[in-house]
Amino acid sequence: MNIDRQVLIDAGILKKPPREVAEERGQDKPNQAQVLVELAGEAIFIFTPRGDVFASVPVGQHRENWPVRGKGFRRWLVRRFAEVYDKPPGAQALQDAIGLLEARAETAGQRGEVHTRLAERDGAIYLDLGNAAWQAVEVTASGWRLVSEPPVFFWRPRGMLPLPAPQAGGTLAELAEFVNLGEERARVLAISWLLAAARPQGPYLLLMLHGEQGTGKTLLARFLKALLDPSAVEVRTSPRDERDLMIAAANNWVLAFDNLSGLSGWLSDGLCRLAS
Repeated sequence: MNIDRQVLIDAGILKKPPREVAEERGQDKPNQAQVLVELAGEAIFIFTPRGDVFASVPVGQHRENWPVRGKGFRRWLVRRFAEVYDKPPGAQALQDAIGLLEARAETAGQRGEVHTRLAERDGAIYLDLGNAAWQAVEVTASGWRLVSEPPVFFWRPRGMLPLPAPQAGGTLAELAEFVNLGEERARVLAISWLLAAARPQGPYLLLMLHGEQGTGKTLLARFLKALLDPSAVEVRTSPRDERDLMIAAANNWVLAFDNLSGLSGWLSDGLCRLAS
């Protein structure tokens, strides 16, 4: 069935391309960069305390949050342009538009934090499941529930993997069925660390796993990380320097290091700063 395009425009279902609007107003045709900036009007821009700019954009029935300079936002903007003009924008126009949007966000964007995996708002804790629907779990004193639009902004660094949607029931005692936690004291320590790590604000506990070769230290480290913050890199070798440590911390909620024979002064200091 063919439906007249003008009928859809008059009904508000379809928007006129910016070029047509400009022609009707007797204005010069906007260039591609100007068109891209206008098409980005559906985005919410967030300027973080660290000076980073993120865009929260509508995708289907949910919103996704991406660094303005990252691939996620670029692809969204290209798709929006292609939906109107049936072709991609020029590379330079895309670069110019992103630069302008970033500059505007610094003065006109929403001030706030963009979180990785965990956040807190008004006494509630939000855990980003990392799934395709961008759902989160809201945890309060009265219980938990799955939410599709959390009141905080999350973003997904490269390598982040999704958590399964939680199911009601179960006990912490069931953890012992999956890994060897040893004696009761060790089980209490591991569970205490896990609960502390699920808080959006520190200070945090540093969990040290030690034992003979083959006792399952690496397996336990992978398991505990996967319970809260699964990622493509399960356990890491010792970072080369403080910069590597901080980059890893910015892109993960839980860091698990394997085969550490000791801690250098800078690494000990860096871990203490992260934990506090």
